[in-house]
Amino acid sequence: MATALEIRTYTDARMSGDGALGYSIDLVPEKITISYGLKFKIDNPNTNKRVTKFEGYDDSKLNFVFVIDATGVTGKQVVIKDEIKKLGEAIYNYVDSIHKPHYLKIKYGSINFKCHLKSCNIDYVLFKSDGTALRAKVTLTFDEFVLPADAESRKMSSPDMTHLRYFKESDNIFTYCEEIYSNPNQAVQIAKFNEIINFRKISAGTQLLFPPLERI
Repeated sequence: MATALEIRTYTDARMSGDGALGYSIDLVPEKITISYGLKFKIDNPNTNKRVTKFEGYDDSKLNFVFVIDATGVTGKQVVIKDEIKKLGEAIYNYVDSIHKPHYLKIKYGSINFKCHLKSCNIDYVLFKSDGTALRAKVTLTFDEFVLPADAESRKMSSPDMTHLRYFKESDNIFTYCEEIYSNPNQAVQIAKFNEIINFRKISAGTQLLFPPLERI
């Protein structure tokens, strides 16, 4: 029996262990694409030469297309709407305990990709005479998830770059502003940038962006 592609779900950003089996894909995609990228800043000083400055690494992306089939050709009894609901509960639905959808791992063979959902498109391509769906083509795109500590180790640390911070119970915005900008008084501007109303009480699990100074 062929190995299924698994989407594992987590409520802990560290994603240790096997997590829970959120969704299993028996009709494994023909192709799984992982994209990598770099970030460069192009400066235009008073010269005819273009200056390119390395800024860091883009988060990777993973995407694939798979088919949910309820015609019986797979030998399994499948109801399309039930499968779509189960998939949504794994990758899309809001989880109260973490104030966001699940953290995810895509596992298949040597692939072990930590991520969160970027987009999901569903094309219904076959129906019964009464309109019941018999086959759906699902296109999934995931953005890599990297813990802030790991993200910082992958790029230069500088106030002219964007930083991501994942808040814990003991964290506060002033400490991060001091660390990144050497100025805790940037807290008001950072809260406004992230659309945070009460910046003195930021819930654990909240992710904030600390952009370059010129973007604040």
